[in-house]
Amino acid sequence: MKELLQQLLARPIAFHPALARAAGGAAAGLFLSQLFYWCDKGGHPDGWIYKDADEWERETCLTRAEQRTARNILRGKGLIEESDVRKLKINQFGSTLAYRINWANLEAALIAAQPGKKDAA
Repeated sequence: MKELLQQLLARPIAFHPALARAAGGAAAGLFLSQLFYWCDKGGHPDGWIYKDADEWERETCLTRAEQRTARNILRGKGLIEESDVRKLKINQFGSTLAYRINWANLEAALIAAQPGKKDAA
C-alpha cells in the first residue's frame, strides 16, 4: 500500500497561493503555477513553452473547460500570452498552443494582490 501511494504521489506540482491571488482564483493560479514551473525548461529563447490540453490535464487535473476558463482569465489580466506553435516555428506539425508569462504584468499583479491590500486584483 505504501509503495503504491509513493508511486502515485511521486510527481507533485507546486501551487503558489500568491499566483492564485494575482490570477483571481485557484484554477487560474494552478495553471499559472504550472506555467511558472515550466517557463525555464522549454528551451525557447523568448520563453515560450508548449503543451496540449491533455498534457495540462495530466499535470494539473484541470479539464479542457477549466483550462480554457483559466487561460481566458490569465490573458484578460495580461498575465500570459498565447501563440500557435506553427507561427513561432517551434513545432511545424502540431496545432498545440504555446504560452509564456508576461513578467511585467505578473510582477504588478503580485504586488497588487498581496494579502492585506485593499485594492487587490
